[in-house]
Amino acid sequence: MKNFKTVLLYLTILFSLNTYAQRGKENIVSDNAKRKFTKTEVRFMSSNIDSIKFNLNRMIIFEKELKQRNFYINEKTALVDELVSIVEQLKKSIDVVNIETSDIKNIFGKASFKSPKIWVYEIETYKSNCPFIQITFYIQQTSVSKIEYKITDCQKWK
Repeated sequence: MKNFKTVLLYLTILFSLNTYAQRGKENIVSDNAKRKFTKTEVRFMSSNIDSIKFNLNRMIIFEKELKQRNFYINEKTALVDELVSIVEQLKKSIDVVNIETSDIKNIFGKASFKSPKIWVYEIETYKSNCPFIQITFYIQQTSVSKIEYKITDCQKWK
């Protein structure tokens, strides 16, 4: 019994020293530390944006073939809502994720308007010549600092 108590005492001391040695070694997280956008996240968002554009245009083409305007109005509205939710998600995540200009290029493609401080993306539908949504990215160096979007009056998807 005495041996057991001694072994138990040594084990207790060993574990307490181990936990004491690890104290104070936690990583200090600063307020400005943001994680990077992963390649998987960029590919996923890019795929979603491409899918939304493709399906929206496909529905418009089918409506023209059927000669029935707004035949797919509910589906088109759902796709546009999905697009808006993706942009809202990006907008909300700007505080946590470091979104770089290369990520934006990979997700949305070529910008409609580009300056050193602002990138504007305008998404149009098939043969509309008028964007239904305008997404503005405010750039600081190579990172996005702010995102705004606006649904324009030209809603050819309706």
